[in-house]
Amino acid sequence: MDDIDSLKTELQILSNADSPNIINLIEVFITTTNFDIIMEHCEGGSLLDRINLLLENGKCFTTDQAAFILRQIILGLNYAHSNNFVHRDIKLENIVFIDKNVTNLKLKIIDFGLSKYLHEGLKRMKEKLGTCYYIAPEVLKGNYNEKCDIWSCGVLLYLMLIGTPPFFSDVEGDNSNIYQKIKTFQYSFNNKCKELLKIFYF
Repeated sequence: MDDIDSLKTELQILSNADSPNIINLIEVFITTTNFDIIMEHCEGGSLLDRINLLLENGKCFTTDQAAFILRQIILGLNYAHSNNFVHRDIKLENIVFIDKNVTNLKLKIIDFGLSKYLHEGLKRMKEKLGTCYYIAPEVLKGNYNEKCDIWSCGVLLYLMLIGTPPFFSDVEGDNSNIYQKIKTFQYSFNNKCKELLKIFYF
């Protein structure tokens, strides 16, 4: 998917979306050289920012907080899937909070650049897209549907409660090791790499 196709898909999806848990597209100005996009303003930072803030104080989200966050994400994805589009890149950076007040956990799903419309002739996808820590095993096999987003939600829940990704490599940049662990479901609830969240996106 090239950048222009990705942008067109994202704009089409967001212009039609009507969910309190999906970022609002306000206006688009198109010139011969630019796409100028005005989006809803969210100033609370990403879910990655919030987790790192907690980790700096030796904490993770409580179960109640994680449940409240996850419910909003699931509601947004339920709307998406009910309207025949799949996100394909659910991750910490693509969940943003509306308010800087850390007690306000209302959020929006953003970045639909890898999204795809499903229709009668396209119920399953083959492209191996997404971010390695969150990618579903069926995506790695090249035969998947919208349920890949639900797998990614499970990864988010793990991150919120444990403070580390469920699947990771001890060797920086070794995605193949991460993929192998995903395919074989090699994870633990005793991960000790609390600092990994600060580096594993770079």
